[in-house]
Amino acid sequence: MLNYSPFNQHITPSPRGGTGWGLPGWGLPGWGLPGWGLPGLPGFSGLLFLLFMLFSACTSSDYDTGDGKYSYLIGEFGHVYTNNEAKITRLVTDQGDEVPFAQPVERDWAATPDSLYRAYVQYERKADSKGCYRMFNVAQVLVLNPYDRDELKEEPKFDPVGWESMWVSSDHRYLNLSLQLMFGTTDEEKLLQRIGLLRTSTVNRDDGTSELNLQLYHDQNGVPQYYTSTVYVSIPLDGLNEGDELVLTVNTYQGEVTRRYTISP
Repeated sequence: MLNYSPFNQHITPSPRGGTGWGLPGWGLPGWGLPGWGLPGLPGFSGLLFLLFMLFSACTSSDYDTGDGKYSYLIGEFGHVYTNNEAKITRLVTDQGDEVPFAQPVERDWAATPDSLYRAYVQYERKADSKGCYRMFNVAQVLVLNPYDRDELKEEPKFDPVGWESMWVSSDHRYLNLSLQLMFGTTDEEKLLQRIGLLRTSTVNRDDGTSELNLQLYHDQNGVPQYYTSTVYVSIPLDGLNEGDELVLTVNTYQGEVTRRYTISP
């Protein structure tokens, strides 16, 4: 079960437990850069994302060996598109490949017609006679835009998370993170974790490039920590120029982790 609540919106989980977070519309206000929009995406003013209980991580035994029951699946990051009935009909991967689905599906987090959402999708490798693919699962990926501390109404929290990996998307539009959050059942349904991204400083260098320093905001908010679930998030890179450097700091259970990414041509 997952609840995505940018203050006044609530998302209920999709079947099979495969779901994620919304991409309701985005600019880069925390970077001091001009924002940009995508057709069909409503505006979004919330600074943080609230959530509880996420989809489970996939293991190598499920996908990599070729012998598991899911070995016929492909997993791809990209954007899924809804039609005029708010049904997800196709995926455009980060590599630019278009994947039409044999059966359109509905998800509560993709309720806006003629829109697109960032997602991680698992589908069968082999297309049918019409060139369409059977979708097995679609999980919406949280897109984090950085904000300045003075835009928050309270002191930020930096509760630890599990660090797995960081990589740039194939189209160089996003910096992707694989994190692990701790969850557990509770009688208090209003207990929601919060996650976001803060800009701590920007350094303008003599060579004309900039260094953008970011820190992951995470508030466990009293949610029990009985088990972990993998969370994928994406940080937009649009607006940064060649040579600019993004420095991300994350508080993990093993201590503070800092990773750097330099914008390449």
